[in-house]
Amino acid sequence: MKLAMTKTCILVLGMHRSGTSAFTRLLNLAGAESPKNLMEAKPDNVRGFWESEAVCGVNDAFLARCGSRWDDWRKLDLERCPPAVVAEFENRIADVIRQEFGDAETIVIKDPRVCRFVPVYVRTLERMGYRVVFLHALRHPSAVAASLGKRDNMAPMQACLLWMRHQLDAERATRGLQRGFFSYEALVQDWRASVERFASALSLPSLGQKDEAALAQMDAFLSPDLQHHVTGAPLPGVPDEVSAQIDSISRLLERLCSDPSDATTFADLDSARHFLDSLSSWAGEAQYATLAALEQTHSEQLAEARAQARALNDQLAEANAQGRTLNAQPAEVKSQTRALNDQLAEAKAQAQALHAQLAEAKAQAQAMEVKVREAEDQAQSALHAAREVTEALRLARKRPHVILGQLVKFRVLRTLSSKSSPLPSRMKSRFARSAGKVDPGRTGLAAQLDQSSRSLLPPISQVMTGAVERDAINVSPEDLKTAFRAGAQRQLDAFLKSDDRITLPRTAEPKVSIILVLWNQAGFTLNCLRSLEMESSVPFEVIVVDNGSTDQTAELLAKVDNVVYLPQTENLGFLRGVNRGLEAVRGGHVLLLNNDATLRPGCLSAAIEAMDSGTDIGAVGGPIILPDGRLQEAGSIIWQDGSCLGYGRGDNLADGQYNFRREVDYCSGAFLLIREGLFQELGGFDTDFIPAYYEETDLCMRIRRAGKKVIFEPRAIVDHFEFASSEKREQALEMQRTNQRKFVEKHAKELRDGHMPPHLRMCSSRVRGSAANGSSILMIAFRSSRWEQACRGRMRSCV
Repeated sequence: MKLAMTKTCILVLGMHRSGTSAFTRLLNLAGAESPKNLMEAKPDNVRGFWESEAVCGVNDAFLARCGSRWDDWRKLDLERCPPAVVAEFENRIADVIRQEFGDAETIVIKDPRVCRFVPVYVRTLERMGYRVVFLHALRHPSAVAASLGKRDNMAPMQACLLWMRHQLDAERATRGLQRGFFSYEALVQDWRASVERFASALSLPSLGQKDEAALAQMDAFLSPDLQHHVTGAPLPGVPDEVSAQIDSISRLLERLCSDPSDATTFADLDSARHFLDSLSSWAGEAQYATLAALEQTHSEQLAEARAQARALNDQLAEANAQGRTLNAQPAEVKSQTRALNDQLAEAKAQAQALHAQLAEAKAQAQAMEVKVREAEDQAQSALHAAREVTEALRLARKRPHVILGQLVKFRVLRTLSSKSSPLPSRMKSRFARSAGKVDPGRTGLAAQLDQSSRSLLPPISQVMTGAVERDAINVSPEDLKTAFRAGAQRQLDAFLKSDDRITLPRTAEPKVSIILVLWNQAGFTLNCLRSLEMESSVPFEVIVVDNGSTDQTAELLAKVDNVVYLPQTENLGFLRGVNRGLEAVRGGHVLLLNNDATLRPGCLSAAIEAMDSGTDIGAVGGPIILPDGRLQEAGSIIWQDGSCLGYGRGDNLADGQYNFRREVDYCSGAFLLIREGLFQELGGFDTDFIPAYYEETDLCMRIRRAGKKVIFEPRAIVDHFEFASSEKREQALEMQRTNQRKFVEKHAKELRDGHMPPHLRMCSSRVRGSAANGSSILMIAFRSSRWEQACRGRMRSCV
C-alpha cells in the first residue's frame, strides 16, 4: 500500500565515472540528506563517492541473481526475472533506505547500477511515501572510456557499450516523470547556475537557499581540476562509425538538457536503444559466456592453491610447535630436533614450490584476461560489420535506382562482350568499351555495397547463441556446436527453474498445422517453441510427437500451453513421426518443422503469402541459415543421378542470387509448408524410405507429379542448427546411398527427362525447368533507350 507522498527522493542517474559523485555531494551540501554509512574514498575518487555501501551491495546481489554484473552491457529484462526475486529485492532496498536515511524529508540516492532497473526503485520509494525526481548526469563517452580504462583496464569498446546501456535505459525508464538532464562539464565550470537549474527542474526551491558556509563548502568541493580526462579524445580500437554513432547519442542527450520532453529526440534514442538491444543479444552473449567460463576456471585453480597453502601453513605451525617443545628438553633429544629442523626445511621448500604455483596461477589469470580482451575485440568486429551493413543499406535506400542501374548495365555489357557471346567481334568490342565506361568499381560505390552486404550476419543465430562469423573468430565447427548446445541448455535450465510458461495460440480453425517430431535436445525445442510463441499473424496449431525422449523434454512440455501432445513409447524416427502427427491435423496447410530450427519474425506469414499467390503451388520452403550465419541452402537441386545439392551452401544470404522467389526441385524438411489437404492426399511420407533420408525429396517429386509446384520464398527465413551425430556417420552415408537407389528407381523417367547431370549448368538448375528449356537473359531497364531498341532484335537471337 502506498503512503501519502510527504517526502522527496532525488535519484541521481548516470554512467560510472560520469560525475555522479560530484552531483550527489552538491545536492547534499544544498540540503539533501546523504546516507549514514558512506562508501570510503579511494585513490580514483579522493573526494568520496557519496553513496551507500549497503545500497551498492544490495544492487550487486540483485544483478547477480538476474545473471548480470556491474560491467555487463547486455539488456536486463526485468520481465524475465522471477517475481519472487524482484519482491525480495524491493523489501531489502526499503530496509536499507530506512536504516540509511531515517525520517529525513529530502534524500539523495546515487549508484550507477540503478540505471539498469529504475522501475524497481520507483515502486519501492513510492510505497514508502517518497515523491521521486530524477537528475541525469551526462558526461562525454570518450572521457568516461578513458577514466574506466585507467581505473579498471577496460577496453574502449566495452566502456562505450556500457555507457550506451546506462544512459539509454535510464532515459527510457524516466520518460514522462519529473527529471532534469545536466552536464558534468557545465557543473564543474559553473556550479551555481547548475544548482539553480536543479531547483527549477526538480521543483525543489529550497536547494538554492543556502548560507555562506554552505556556499564556501561547495566552492571548495567543486573545481575544474576534477576533470582528469579530456572530452572528445579519440577512442583507440573503436571504429570511426561507432564513434560517430556514440557522438550522435551524446548530442541527443544534450538536447534533453534544454527540452527533456522532445518527441523527435525520443524516437532517435529509441532507435539507438533497439540497436543496442539487438547487438547485446548475440555479441554480448558470446563475450560474457567466454568470460564466465574463464573466471570459473580461474576461481577453481585459486581455491585449490589456497587450500594447499593452508595445509602447508598448518604443517609449518605444527613443526614450529614441536621445535619449541624439543628445545626445552635435555640434550639427548637434540638429534630429534635436528630431524625436525630438516622437516621444517623441507616444508619451507614446499612452501616455495607453492609460491611458484601461485605465480603460475597468476600468469594463467593474466592469460585469461587476454582471452577476455580477445572476446571483446570479436564483439567489436561484429559491431563494425553491423555498422558497415547499416551504412550500405542507408546508401541503398538513398539512391537504389542509381546503384542497381549501374550494376545491371555493367553486368549486361560485360556478358555481351565476353568470349562466349555469339555477337560479332566488332559489336563485342564496342560493348567492352561501354562496359569500361560504366564500371561501378571506378566509384567504389558498388564495391562498398557488395562488401558491406557480404558482412551481414543473420540476427537470430546470434540472438540465440551470441555467435559471430566463424572465420572472424577462428572457432572450429565442433566448438561452435558445443557453444550452441551449452547456451541452449543454460536457457532451458533457467526456464525450468522459473515460473515462466510458453503459451501458444488456441484456435478452433487453424490455417496452419505445425508438426514437431522430438527426440531429446530439449534446449533446442525450447528455442523453437519460443519462436512459435512470437508468431501472431497466422492462426495455427502445434502437434508435438515425442519419440520417447529421455532428457528434460517432458518437464519442458509440462510448461507449454495449447499443444497437441502425442507421446510415443518407442523412437519412430522423423519419417514415421511426421506420419503419426499428420493423423492429428485438424485442418489448414501442414508445416514440417525441425525442433532444432527457429523461425525469424515474418517467416510464417511470408511462406503463407507465397502459397496463396497461386493455386498451382503445392509446397513452399525458404532460406535455411546455419549457426555461423551462412546458408545451409536456398532451395535444393536434384541431379539426374538422384544426388542432391543444397544451393548456396556456405554463401551469404544477402547475395542477390538468393533473394527472389522461384520454383525449385525441392526444399528441406527442416521447414516445408505443404498445401492444405495435399500431404494427406499423397499419403504422407513414403515408408519405403524408412528410417530416414530422401523422404522430403521424394515428397516434392510426388507434389510436382500431382501438378503442383515447389516454391522457394526468400523472406521465409529459418535458423537451423544441423547437429548431426558424428558417431553414426558411416551408417548415415550407407542409408543415404540405399535410399538414393530407391529414389532413382521410383523416379527414373522424371530424372532422365527433367534434370541435368551433376553440377552441369548450376546457375540455371537453381530455377526449376530453366536448365531443361534453355538459357535466359534477364534485362532490367529503368527507361527505354535507342541502344535498347537497336539491340532488341539481336538480343532475342541470343536467348
